Amino acid sequence: MRDLAQQAGREICNEDILSLSVGKAVYPQDGIDAEKILSEADKRMYLQSEARRLRRTAVCIPGRGAV
Repeated sequence: MRDLAQQAGREICNEDILSLSVGKAVYPQDGIDAEKILSEADKRMYLQSEARRLRRTAVCIPGRGAV
């Protein structure tokens, strides 16, 4: 899905301006009401977005890898 969003941005604006983040939560393991399920999905979406941002800002140093 993320690739499709980025492709749409390139086709429309010739730039990578669109992105997509999705959080997953499962009933009843992650909550028994909509508020708890949405809260868990939102938390997971944020964590994935933050991890992706940190990977993009990592610097590769020869012999040491990404830091």
